[in-house]
Amino acid sequence: MTLTAPALSLQHPREIAAWLQELVERETLVRLIAPSGPTLELLPVQVRPELHNWDLRLPGLTLSAPPWLLQGPVHAVAHQGGVQMDFELPAERSLVETGGLPALRVALPSELRRHQRRQTFRVQPASLHHPRLLMPRVGALPLRVRTFDLSAGGIALHWPDSCEKPAPGALLTGLELEMGLEHRIPVTLQVQHVRVEREHVRVGCTFVTLPPEGERQLALYLNQLQRRQRNLPR
Repeated sequence: MTLTAPALSLQHPREIAAWLQELVERETLVRLIAPSGPTLELLPVQVRPELHNWDLRLPGLTLSAPPWLLQGPVHAVAHQGGVQMDFELPAERSLVETGGLPALRVALPSELRRHQRRQTFRVQPASLHHPRLLMPRVGALPLRVRTFDLSAGGIALHWPDSCEKPAPGALLTGLELEMGLEHRIPVTLQVQHVRVEREHVRVGCTFVTLPPEGERQLALYLNQLQRRQRNLPR
């Protein structure tokens, strides 16, 4: 997977637990990797935010695991569509039985990194609170520009007819990304491509600057929309 967006670092226990719970709900395997080379894929089965730990199902029926899995550094990687998550397993690990089956119980990681591929997720145009980009105008209120899609790496804009088309490579500054009714994030964009389509001009941009809190809000917003779209009837 080609990752073009910078990694988003999550360090709040509640946010980390929410993403691990997503792995449980979607039955996503987690690949555990030792520095010396051995790997093992385990299925997460339960997250306990209140106890600050989570369980991964061990293969077989006996309560045993390779020594490298119980002590020493272990790197964990999981993929969900275009999103990759990775983190280091804390030292607090033990073997337990859950529902009569062997499992590895691990403390929640202190940091979880998310990487998202450009344009892996598209916002539905019919969304009630469709993201908009606010562009400053001299002597007037900001222009609210419609968006086609939004990801952790960038955004595609429905360029307004009243504005001159930007050139690829141009920087767009002084902007705000409006997500829903509550969040506005200051952003700087760089134009990647300009396409004149049948009834509109589509301008694809990448984020050049995005404040850390803005990255967090964007990640949570995208996750909420992804959850909502999965629940829509097909």
